[in-house]
Order: sequence, then structure tokens, then C-alpha cells
Amino acid sequence: MLRRVGRGYVYEPQTAPIRINADYFHRGSGDLTAELLIQSTAPAGPTHIHHARFNLTSTTTRKALAGMLTEISEGSFAGPIDWRAILEAFCSLVLQAEHQGEPVVLIGRRNGTQVGVSYVVEELFLEHTINVLYGAPGIGKGWLATAYSVALATGSGIAGYKAKRRNVLYCDWEDDADRLEARLQQVAKGMALETPVIAYLHFHQPFASQVNSVIRHLDDGSEWAIVIDSVEAASGVSGERGTYGDRAAELFEALRLLAPADVLLIDHVSHDQVRNKKEVGRPINSIMKYAWVRQGWEVRAQSD
Repeated sequence: MLRRVGRGYVYEPQTAPIRINADYFHRGSGDLTAELLIQSTAPAGPTHIHHARFNLTSTTTRKALAGMLTEISEGSFAGPIDWRAILEAFCSLVLQAEHQGEPVVLIGRRNGTQVGVSYVVEELFLEHTINVLYGAPGIGKGWLATAYSVALATGSGIAGYKAKRRNVLYCDWEDDADRLEARLQQVAKGMALETPVIAYLHFHQPFASQVNSVIRHLDDGSEWAIVIDSVEAASGVSGERGTYGDRAAELFEALRLLAPADVLLIDHVSHDQVRNKKEVGRPINSIMKYAWVRQGWEVRAQSD
């Protein structure tokens, strides 16, 4: 059985206690490669079997890997495993799924479809979609995102605006767990609440390259709210990953895989927008970042 997880796949054949995870796909020169993590699911067998990059379109590579897996796993299972047949079926199913793309969905008369706007924090942040807070550095975006996290983790609301209860994952490129821990405690104290427990991940790489591991973390049946702090860092360096538009498109493609999670982005504005305080700003660089979010708030400071 093959199922999609984020940008990758998980395959568990009915003929053997095996799980194959395929992630980090790359297409070039007519070949499709991916990182394969092959594990045993047998109660008494070894968990790890093999982990390497693999060319799904090469018959020679399949044959060579099947031979190596037969040698590695000899004596580890109750009976012999037909690795050649398993790899053939796995590659065929993945290639079919990649060529087919998303299925066509007929809409217009679907029962149970919600009509209207729903909020995870009433009047402020939309539910099951992407929201953004953007503004100048040091303006308080991170503190607002922390208050958002506390409000959802406790179901308490923000400044009189009701909030729904969520598990919260804070994805951070700018600070560290200690800094967020201190902020959580300060904000919770100011809201007269016990400090909640939220999930925290520090990133060094662009979000799109890590989205599969994030999705596995969220795959527990709970409703999640995710904070991305901040967009430019999560998009990656422009020289390495194409134009600003290319980076934004890759990030938002990855963010859509998180659905139906509630996503809050933290983003910045340009130096000119910081200098010209009367200008109504938008997030820095690609205008598509603002076009692709469903709710956006500019954060500004007031003298009072």
C-alpha cells in the first residue's frame, strides 16, 4: 500500500513486514531520484535496514539494490523476502502517482461543505489557512506570535477575542528555544495563565526541504497551529534557490501541504517602507507572498 506524506511517500507491501519511506525527490536528465529509508516492521526484526539516495527510473539500480537488500536482511525475517518484486512494485506505484498528479474533484453540490468565514482567533486569524503578520524589525511581531501561541495552546483568546484550542508548533529560524521559553512565560503571566507547553523546532535549512519531517510530527490526529518565524529565512537564500518569486512559490507550495493546519507567518517589510512610515506596506520582496495568504495584518507602533 502506497500513501502520500507531504512531498514524499510511504510504502508498506502486503507480502512482507517492510516500510519504505521516500523523501527529497529530485528530477534531472530524465531520472527521478529520492532518499529511501527502508525499515523492518517485524516485531523481532531489526528496525533499520538501508538508507540511501535511489534512482526510481533505473532498472539496473533496482536490481543492484534488491541484491544488496537480500544480502543485508538474510536471516533477519521468518522467511525469504522478494526484494526485487517489492522494489518493482514500489517504483511503479510512485512513478504512476508522480505522473498522475492531483485527481480531479467535482465541486458545487458536496454535502457538509462549510459556507462563510471561520476564525481560529475571532476577527483576527482565519482557520485552516495561511495568515501573516508583517512589519518593521523590532516592532513586536514575535511577541504577537507568542501571544497567538499561548492563546491557542490554552484556548483562552487574545484581548477579548475568542480562540479555538490547538496544539502549537513554533518553527523558528531567528532565535532559539530558550528565548521563546522566556517569552512564553512572560506572555502567559501577563495573560494571567499558566505557561502552556508547545512544540518547538529550530531550522537551519529552508522549510520546503524539511516539510516532510514536520508533517510526520503533526500526524497524530490533533488539530495544529503552526508559526513560521520568519518567512525570508524559511524561504532560503535567493542566490541558491532562484529569484524571490521562486523562493516564495516553493515555500507556499510546502505550506499548503500542512492543510488543514492553521498557519501564521511572520514577515518583514523593506527598508523604504520602514523609513516612510505613512506608506501602507506589504511584505518584503515578492508581492506573491501577500497574494497567497488569506489574511494579512501590518504591525505598526504607536506612541501611546
